[in-house]
Amino acid sequence: MASAQDYMFDFKPLYNSLNSLLEPGVRFYSSRGGEVDAKFLSEFQRGERTLEKVRPFEEYLSKVVEVFDFVYPDGERVRGNGFRSVLYVYYSALINLQLALSHWSRRHNGWFFVATEQLDVLRAHVRVLDGVTLLLKYAVDLAKEQVAKGTVFSGGNIATVLKKLAISDEVERDCFYGHCQYTSSYLWPVLQALAIGMASCDSWYQLS
Repeated sequence: MASAQDYMFDFKPLYNSLNSLLEPGVRFYSSRGGEVDAKFLSEFQRGERTLEKVRPFEEYLSKVVEVFDFVYPDGERVRGNGFRSVLYVYYSALINLQLALSHWSRRHNGWFFVATEQLDVLRAHVRVLDGVTLLLKYAVDLAKEQVAKGTVFSGGNIATVLKKLAISDEVERDCFYGHCQYTSSYLWPVLQALAIGMASCDSWYQLS
């Protein structure tokens, strides 16, 4: 039988890959003085800062996420919960940022490199990562609260529980309305994560 670890994401190689792509970008644009170069530099540096900021959130959730899995009376574990879904959204954001950076790495010195277009793509992916970082921050706050209470499910009104995670001006501005419009493919997994999070509340299990 597969272990719980088999169902976890391996973030470390992805972090290493992203850093190996971001650092050359910072060096490259630091040596140039154009207006567009300065904008590229800003996005590469923002990507580095965001990765440094978000990593502790991911590491905490990865350590505790198994606690929130549903367990049947016979002991069978269902490896799925809202926190796993948030990690999936985050992992997807990192993969797509990696693809965008890899494309830049192959093309930025070529004849067919369109700087303004690539800048828009890079900016969009970095902003999506900003938004997902906020989701992870709120998810960590919620997980810590539940761990402290010694319960794996959030009791009470579902609207009250989700308010901490989703209904905030910061998250609405940075994840939903602002940057997911440009990369709309990110919107459905975010909504999926919230939907599964709703299903992870005890009041919904009692209704079923």
